[in-house]
Amino acid sequence: MHEPIQGHSTNSLVMMHDGVLKSLSIDDQLPSSASKIYGVRESSEWRRLADAIEQELQRREVAVAKIPW
Repeated sequence: MHEPIQGHSTNSLVMMHDGVLKSLSIDDQLPSSASKIYGVRESSEWRRLADAIEQELQRREVAVAKIPW
């Protein structure tokens, strides 16, 4: 079970959000036939986590780039 998103500091949430963006970028740079290192697009858990982070940051009025799903 994940710790509730609300329990994390704002800086921590921003770092996690950046981590999702970086992992997605690395996966997307690989050829489509290649096995993805992180599997960001293949696992719905990544999207659920990223959506929760973005919602919490928005609630805290912190602007971050939307993840391009």
